[in-house]
Amino acid sequence: PSTTPRHGLPLLFAGQAQKEAFVNAALGLCDALLAPAIEGEAGAPPASPADGACWLVGAAATGAFTGRESQLACWQAGQWLFVPPRDGMR
Repeated sequence: PSTTPRHGLPLLFAGQAQKEAFVNAALGLCDALLAPAIEGEAGAPPASPADGACWLVGAAATGAFTGRESQLACWQAGQWLFVPPRDGMR
């Protein structure tokens, strides 16, 4: 497997190129998933999200949220990180 089973964190392999990209992706997911505080539910991305803010993507999503209904949308480093919900998440 190339990802962890619970949250899909990328795994490193011996001799892998650009390891820092995989480590940074895993850290971004960890940051979003460790005790996330949801700002609210939205069908469209907020105009000026604060770095680290997380939203629950609502129904009939538009803009950058299109096709991401019911996922966590976390604003990190000037872009949205989308995390699909897992069983047991509240």
